[in-house]
Amino acid sequence: MNPEDKKLSLDLDLASEYIKAHREVSQIIGEGSAITAREILIFKDVVNLEAKEEDVEDLWSFASPLLVQALDQLVDMRRLEGGKLVEHIKINLDGFESAFGRVIERSPDLLPEFEARINKRLGDLFENSGLEEFDPNRAAAEISFYADKISIDEEIGRLKSHIAQFKASLDTEGPVGKKLDFLVQEILRETNTIGSKANDIEITQNVVSMKNFIENIREQLQNLE
Repeated sequence: MNPEDKKLSLDLDLASEYIKAHREVSQIIGEGSAITAREILIFKDVVNLEAKEEDVEDLWSFASPLLVQALDQLVDMRRLEGGKLVEHIKINLDGFESAFGRVIERSPDLLPEFEARINKRLGDLFENSGLEEFDPNRAAAEISFYADKISIDEEIGRLKSHIAQFKASLDTEGPVGKKLDFLVQEILRETNTIGSKANDIEITQNVVSMKNFIENIREQLQNLE
C-alpha cells in the first residue's frame, strides 16, 4: 500500500486525557524522582479507558421518532391483515347463511311429511292386522309427541340470533376475537342439533355444508384479535 493511500487520524480528546493523567502523576512523584510519570502510566490497570455514558435524553430524542414510525407501520400491517381475515370470514359466513337459508326453506315441510308417513304406516299396520277401527285421534297425539322431537324451529331462531351477533361483532372496532370464538361455538352447537333432530336427507346435506363453512371460520379466527 502506498503512503498516499493511508490517512492518519488523531483522537485529540483522548490525547488530552492522557496528558492530564501524566501531569497528575508527575505532581505526585515530584521532580527528580527515580521513576518517571511515563513509567507509572504503563503499569497495568493504572490507566483505564472507559466508555462515556450516553445522554439518555439525546438518545431518546433520536430513537423515539424511529420507534413511533415502526409502531405505526406495525399497526398498519396488523390492520391490513385483519381486514383481509375479515373478508375471508365474511365469504365463509355468506356460504354458511346460504346453506342455512335452504334449511329454513325446508323446515316447514318436515312435520307434514312426518305426519303423512306415520299415518300411512299406521293405516297399513291396522289394515294388515285385521283390526276394524283406526283411531285418528290417538295417532294425532302420537304424532304431536314426536313432532316436538323433530322440530328445529327453536334452533333456527337461536341460530339467527347468533349470526346477527356475530356480524355485529365482526364490524366492531377493537379486539373481538374471543367473543367471535364463543359465538362460533354456539353456532356450531345449534347446527349440530339441527342435523341430529331433523332426520332429513336434504337438511343433513346442508348441515354438512354449514359445518364446513363454520370450521373454516374457526380456523381464521385463530389469527384475529
